[in-house]
Order: sequence, then structure tokens, then C-alpha cells
Amino acid sequence: MPFTEGRGSGRLRGVSARRYIEVNEWFPGERFEMGREGWNPDEYARFADARRRPFFDLVSLVEPVDAPRVLDVGCGSGVLTAEAHRLLGAATTLGLDSSPAMLGSARPEGVELRQASIPADLPKGPFDVILSNSALNWVDDHAQVFAALTQSLAQKGQLAVQLPSNPESAFSRCCEATARRFGGELGGFVYRSPVATPEFYSALLERLGFERQRVGTWYYPQRHADVAGIVAFARGGLLSPYRARLGDERFEAFVTEYTAALRRELGDGPVFFPLRRSSSSADGEGSGLGEEVRPR
Repeated sequence: MPFTEGRGSGRLRGVSARRYIEVNEWFPGERFEMGREGWNPDEYARFADARRRPFFDLVSLVEPVDAPRVLDVGCGSGVLTAEAHRLLGAATTLGLDSSPAMLGSARPEGVELRQASIPADLPKGPFDVILSNSALNWVDDHAQVFAALTQSLAQKGQLAVQLPSNPESAFSRCCEATARRFGGELGGFVYRSPVATPEFYSALLERLGFERQRVGTWYYPQRHADVAGIVAFARGGLLSPYRARLGDERFEAFVTEYTAALRRELGDGPVFFPLRRSSSSADGEGSGLGEEVRPR
């Protein structure tokens, strides 16, 4: 898995960070929040193994700490939060998620789960470890979100974040095209990922004052017999905000259109989908903790 380590250069190369940080174009005047109820725990769990691997890879980035206080931001059902609690030997673990459906789908032992919006309801901590797996891609303004997470860390605490990022793939492009065709019913809503480049997160962690960081891109290949497999995976995540806005009947019409768009581009045969995820981890007592951070 490609992974780079080192201090941020302070420069944002490639795609402009401002394009991502100011990407809230979904509803004019309305902020899109992770988990506005469109989540279906059963459909999310259909690909449990595929979703577990990135989580455990993220946890593996955390350096051993004696009985850490752990926060999991975007914990879903909390099943993986309980695994992190066990693997890290945590003294306490708190999981936050904005979806009542996801929080109500399981009752893992050893952890506290709480409904919350991020970053508005982020607890002050301090926490020795903060994890976030496949959650902050539903929240805009990552510069401010990462700054808020940093403020909740204990001195020399560790931050580990993983973000799906596949904007150029047929998986995402066909979904955006379908959303535009349903534009009237969706009020103009189109989900566009706020996830920026690895260079952006490296520079951001540097400006936040972390002493050490590892930032990179990991790939998790999926192989499906046909596009129906990709659609089934998308129903547990990417398509959730459309379910929330359309209702059951029109959502199924949306899924039909999305499936047809994928088939036109990818054909009727087997499909290989290299799912890309951006990972960032950092630790250290930094002088920049708590300062307002904006990309230069």
C-alpha cells in the first residue's frame, strides 16, 4: 500500500485546496451533515468485511499507549469501535455518530455510544487517541474539522483519519450524473466529496503543530461479477443521502438509473473497482494546537 511519511511542506500541490474546502455546493444556504437519516444498517453491513479492513489498517497506525482514552468519530453501529477498544487496550472509549438508525443497530460492550453532529458536538476530551474511519467525507471544511479534533486531543495525543476518495471513478461520476437527472426532485442536491489531496492533509497537520505524521493513499480492490455489486456497495454509503431526500419509491428509481449509467460505462461483464482511501495519522505535542487554520 503506498504510504508516505514526513513533515508537511506547507504547500498545497496539484488541485487547489480551496476547491475542496469551499465545496459546500449541495444546497445553497444549507449545510450537508453526515447521517441525515438515509442510512440503512442492513445494507451497510452487507459488505462488513470490505469495511473492516480499512478500519483495522487505520487502528494499526496508532502507537501503543497505556490505557488510552479513545474517541471514535463516525462510529456507526459501534461494532468496530468495540474492536478498537479491545485492540488499543483502552481505559475508556466513546463513539459518536449522527445516525440514530446506525447507533440503534447494535449494542457493543465496553464502549459508550452517543448521537452527535461533528464538529458542533465534539467533546472537549482530552483524548489520547482520536479515530475517524469513513466518516469525515460527509462533513465539509476539513481544515476547521481537523483543528477541532486537535483541540480535543491530550498533549502528545494521536489522530488517525481515513477518508474514501474516488471522485474520478465511474462509481462517483455516474452517481453525480444521475443526481443531475433527478435535480428537480433533489432540489439541486449533488453529493461531491470534500476530501482533498494527501498533500493538503500533510500541510494541514504540519500547520496544526504535529511533530510526526504519515499521510498517504491506500487502495482496497473490489471484484464484482457485474455492476450490480458496485451498486449494492454504494447503497450502504454513497447513495444514502439520496435515499434520505427521495423516499423509498423514487430512491429505487434513482438506483435503477445509476445502475444503467454504470452499465453504459463499464459494460455487462466482471468489474474491478480499486477503491481509494486517503489516510492520515499524526502525533506529538505541537505548538500550533488550537489555532485557527485555513489553507494558504
